Amino acid sequence: MEHNNANIPEEISSLLRKLLSGIPLHEEELAKLNHWYDEFYDEKWETVEDNLGPGMLDRIHDKIGKFNTKLKKNNHSSSLSEQKATKWDTPNWVRAAMVTFLLAATTLAVYFSEYGAQEDLQKAEEWITYCNPAGQKSKVQLPDGSVIYINAATEVKYQEGFGQIHREVFVEGESFFEVAKDSIPFRVHSAGLVTEALGTSFNISTFDASSIRVQLVTGIVKVYHAFEVKPSAQLSPGEEVRLKKGQLSPVFSFDIHQAIAWKEGTIWLDRTPLTEAISMLERWYDVNIIVTNPPKNDVYFTGEFKNAMLTHLLESLAYSYRFEYKIDKKNITITFNY
Repeated sequence: MEHNNANIPEEISSLLRKLLSGIPLHEEELAKLNHWYDEFYDEKWETVEDNLGPGMLDRIHDKIGKFNTKLKKNNHSSSLSEQKATKWDTPNWVRAAMVTFLLAATTLAVYFSEYGAQEDLQKAEEWITYCNPAGQKSKVQLPDGSVIYINAATEVKYQEGFGQIHREVFVEGESFFEVAKDSIPFRVHSAGLVTEALGTSFNISTFDASSIRVQLVTGIVKVYHAFEVKPSAQLSPGEEVRLKKGQLSPVFSFDIHQAIAWKEGTIWLDRTPLTEAISMLERWYDVNIIVTNPPKNDVYFTGEFKNAMLTHLLESLAYSYRFEYKIDKKNITITFNY
């Protein structure tokens, strides 16, 4: 294992940068840091306070305060100093939080202050963000060679050091990932879930907040709850899980062609409820849709529209589902005739 000038193993340095960036670690990474931290704490802690600048010390105190507040809210009233010697016999979410805040408050302080690596501190906090408005889709290649197809009304971001010290991506909306093979796990954070892969392709959608979807097309992925260090599910191609009200669904099959049709420019409606279809069309075409005289019974739309103009799509649906529509710039009014 290579070492840097501070005699900190390169692997540990990478994990420390991830911690500073707020990126969750998993079980094997926690074990490595736990082992190293035991040795580091005994040897180095007495020099930490003498080497800290006021800014770093304030940052540490802020992290400690937030950590203790979170503990109290969850009926864990022990102080940080009492928790630091605890081995991993606490709940999983507390383990992750303890590592993030406790190690950030000690080892990172030494690493980024005593050894003068302030440029790494600044770099670790810089975000690269891609934000698509409604009506716009895009394709992005990441530094590691992975490709992301970003749907409309979606934000994707990652921090500096991607592909070198981490492969962590954060998504709000919907994106399809083609992950390049690498020894560093590729993790996507999305609305309470973390999806981990090495080299694979999958779709994630958080548009419906009541049902977050992870759909695997090729390879294998593991799906975690955000505060868990062990996977809640492992998917094979053609399998999907959903997060509903904080609970992960059983694994079930899905139609791959239908799920990723959006990235090929196709709107696929398969008994799609009226409200869901309207939300989809508003994102797709960047319009506002108002329904007047809504039908008394539930309406489900079915149809496949590739690269369709809005007027052509509305004309087709209006004929099949007996409604009239009026377009006024970006405002559309739909009136059902029954």
